[in-house]
Amino acid sequence: DVPWREIRDGTLKPIVVLETADGAPLVRQGPYQGPYAQYHQFPPRLIDAVLSIEDRRFMDHFGVDPRGIGRAFLRNLEAGSVVEGGSTITQQLIKLQY
Repeated sequence: DVPWREIRDGTLKPIVVLETADGAPLVRQGPYQGPYAQYHQFPPRLIDAVLSIEDRRFMDHFGVDPRGIGRAFLRNLEAGSVVEGGSTITQQLIKLQY
């Protein structure tokens, strides 16, 4: 049931799975493309790389990073336009879901 043609063509929407603390799926969005990889299956360097680019303080905040939002606000104010975002990975997920 894997839609290989749509995957190849890049027309398939991405899959987002929000899990509970015990690893059970809570919210799923997007079509099935095969088995999901668990967090522990990803190499630590890949996780570190993604977090360093997307949300450096991901493990230290509660889903909203006031310091990051403030930094982005000041840089955008100085530039006179939007040059930086302050959203966390959690906020980006919520934006995609709703």
